[in-house]
Amino acid sequence: SEYSLSINTSGALVMTVPQPPPSPPLTVVGAVLTSNAWHHVAGTFQPGQFVTVSVDGIVMQQSAPFDPPANSTTPLYLGRASGGNFLRGQVDEMCLYNRVLSSAEINAIVAARGVGKCWRPVLSIRPVSPGPITNVALSWSIADRGYRLQETATLPGGAWSDVIATPSYASNAVQVVRPAGPGHRFFRLIEP
Repeated sequence: SEYSLSINTSGALVMTVPQPPPSPPLTVVGAVLTSNAWHHVAGTFQPGQFVTVSVDGIVMQQSAPFDPPANSTTPLYLGRASGGNFLRGQVDEMCLYNRVLSSAEINAIVAARGVGKCWRPVLSIRPVSPGPITNVALSWSIADRGYRLQETATLPGGAWSDVIATPSYASNAVQVVRPAGPGHRFFRLIEP
């Protein structure tokens, strides 16, 4: 069983937290997200208390108190599940915290809107086309065109190498298309 914050087939935000066997995972379903719009989504949990999901700073659903979660040995996936189900959308300013954020902290992040928490540059990853995902597009602001795109197959401690590809420049962005391929790959932008 794995931790997840995902969107189900109905478009609703779902958070799943594993439980000690033989208990099934605890699943909390929130609101249906509006397509083609940015949303701030948050999932929090505190062992012995609640699992909470919120959208745009509004708590949508909260569980009853629950047992401490089981330790999970499954890898952490961003934008996909272990079965390979990829998010058809974009993720920006993804953060993990070692504590539960208060409602005031979540609302401050939501209120920041476009200013957000990220420092430049911001790397965006999305599927190139609908259907089976064979290629992904990595893009960043044209203002940051001097940055180098690198990749590795292992975190932590993997060797980073420059991505050798000819970028395209359109819509105020630099874009590089890469095959989705099997296995894991991690990307970063580094200063020139």
